[in-house]
Parts: sequence; C-alpha cells; structure tokens
Amino acid sequence: MNHGNETEELPDLIDLEPKSLNIPQFSKSECCYTKQYCEENVYLLCKKFLEEYPDLPSYAVFISNPTRTVAVWQQALEGYDENTPVVWDYHVVLFVECGQRPYIYDLDTRLPFPCEATYYAAQSFHPQGLIRPQFRQKFRVIPAKDFVEGFASDRTHMKVASTNKWLAVPPSYPCIKGVKATENMNLDAWICTDPDNNNQTTNKGVVVTLQDFIMLCETGNFMSL
Repeated sequence: MNHGNETEELPDLIDLEPKSLNIPQFSKSECCYTKQYCEENVYLLCKKFLEEYPDLPSYAVFISNPTRTVAVWQQALEGYDENTPVVWDYHVVLFVECGQRPYIYDLDTRLPFPCEATYYAAQSFHPQGLIRPQFRQKFRVIPAKDFVEGFASDRTHMKVASTNKWLAVPPSYPCIKGVKATENMNLDAWICTDPDNNNQTTNKGVVVTLQDFIMLCETGNFMSL
C-alpha cells in the first residue's frame, strides 16, 4: 500500500551524486552485503568509516516504530517500485557528516549511493505525506563507535523457531559481538524506539521523531538532537 504523496521533483540546486565533494565514494559492489541483514551490513560500513575515515563523524541509524511496521520508499526490493513503500520491521542505514552536507549510505535503496541526506529523507520517508500512524518512522541515531563496540547478534531472529530454518541465508562470516557487548544477542535494544529508553548512558544513541531527523539531515549536527 502507498500512503504517501507522489515523488516530488528534485530542486536543481541539489547535487545528488557528489563527485566533486569530499564525501567518501565507493560502489555498493565494494561493500560486504548480505540480503535481509541490514544491521550487519551497516555494522561493517561503520567499521570501514572508523578505520578509513576517522575524521568524518558517522552514525548508524535504526529506523523502526513501536509496532515494527515502518514504511520506507525507494527500496530496491523485488516486486516494489519507487512509488510503493516496503513495510519493514526495521531498517538500518549509515549517516555521515561532511561539513554542511550530510550523506546517507543505504545498501538497499534505489537512490544514489551515497545520497544527499535531505533528499534521501524526503524520498524514503515522505515527510509531507499522510502516513497512517502504524507506519510512521522513528529513528535511533547512534555514533558509529558506540555501535561497533556494543552491538551483538547471534542471528536467532532470522530463524523459524518451529523448524530452525533460516528466513534468509546468513552471512558467511562469524556472528558479530562488539568488544563491549555483554551478551550474544542485543539487537532488540538497538531497534527499540521507546522514548523511555532514550538514555545516552546506555551508549545506544538517541531516539528521535521524523521531524527531528529531518533537522539532522539539514544541519548535519548530531549535537542538535
């Protein structure tokens, strides 16, 4: 179902593909990618940025909501076009500050890679559209270092309990457990969008509304949240 408006025309002043800017550019084919494991794909992207581009502030962004039915447009999923949203339980992208022009790296989007953040948000979340409450987006924004150090997944969320079969083929590399993770599986804590869990002392970032996330995309300033 499509609960948003038609795709808006892109203003001429926005450069979708930042060939002349200092934002790191590499193709999706150069990234480690496993279908249906967006949290691990972004975890590896975070590690790449921390190791290769340490001067660029980078963040993992979990997109979900309390019902875990979040609408995201422009996803390159078979059977969907650019005007039909995918309803995910959660999705994860990488947000990178580059001066006044933040960019988003989404390995599952039809949009450019990377994509200018305000355009990505407008096209992917339809902030001007009339979206039913159960499909509205909330965001957990986490500094990449905290995510890399604290995330852990044993991938049990991708198995059918009754048959122990995989919902999607898992990555070939070992399960991830950050150096500060105290358990083998803490994915739910990162997906959670409960404002009561919005505590910086947990090192799991901050939970914000779509309006606040749009402001972050416009300013590129995590401290403004």
